Amino acid sequence: MTSFHIMTGHEPDADWQLMAQFYQNFANSEGSRAQVTPIALQHAALHQNPGYRLAMIATHGFIAWTQHPDHPVEILDLFIEPNARRQGLAQHAVNHLAHFEVPGRRLRLAMAKQNKTAQAFYTKVGFEELDVQLLFPRPNPGKVTPCYYDVEGDEWLPATWPTMPNTPAELNHVVAQGATRLWLDRSIPTPSNWPKHPFARCYQLDT
Repeated sequence: MTSFHIMTGHEPDADWQLMAQFYQNFANSEGSRAQVTPIALQHAALHQNPGYRLAMIATHGFIAWTQHPDHPVEILDLFIEPNARRQGLAQHAVNHLAHFEVPGRRLRLAMAKQNKTAQAFYTKVGFEELDVQLLFPRPNPGKVTPCYYDVEGDEWLPATWPTMPNTPAELNHVVAQGATRLWLDRSIPTPSNWPKHPFARCYQLDT
């Protein structure tokens, strides 16, 4: 297997067992009690739509992202096993994604403000923090479709592509289209009953 292998769903069972082990270790490190199974991951790789991608990194970790054509690429998760860190594998994965898998696309990711290690890493590879807040508008039930597969919960969820409207008019449009999660400039007014994520930070890389 190459140092950056995108999983298609047709790999040997041993590869999926290894990937599930990585994802389980990642979930545990995040404090999650989820049980990640090889079948759930394989199901995601085979059937997720639109744009979900999962790649193994040199048999030592993984990176997962979405590349919906109408939105910036979003890095969902990146994990390297502790005994393989400080070898440049995480940086290699991000650089490969940016320059070979999605060249010319804008990359975006969310992280907790308490995660100083991740902030230092992504800043080092060129990401910049945006002055925006993460909001969860009430979805329009008639517009939202279940097209995001949560491998930790082993269930389909509504799409959560990271919309970032720049004006009140754009905000109204994306909400009417069923946006369930969006990054928004703090100067744009929003309804008081929209939940806000108190700890999320948004980082972006233009390639």
